[in-house]
Amino acid sequence: MPYCAKCGAKLEDIASFCSKCGAPTGAGSADLGESITEAMRTAGRELEAAFKTAGEEIDKAFREVRDEFSGRSGLFCPACGKRASYDAKFCFACGREMPHTG
Repeated sequence: MPYCAKCGAKLEDIASFCSKCGAPTGAGSADLGESITEAMRTAGRELEAAFKTAGEEIDKAFREVRDEFSGRSGLFCPACGKRASYDAKFCFACGREMPHTG
């Protein structure tokens, strides 16, 4: 479907001039449909790559936090992950013996 290159108005297929702005359509008309479709495809690929990168960064952040907390004996139960006091010998939530920090 042709559109006016000057004002973007929809053109009749046989129009020599735009009925909205009067611009000649011979070399000035453009089929914007394909341009829009290609722009949307490009945007989709860029969004897909951005979401993939974001997902990888979120996974990395979760791994870092998990590794940080797994090294903190006495703060969290290694079995259920519930917060425990430093002097707890057993987890209040699951009953597992807490590791001693020596």
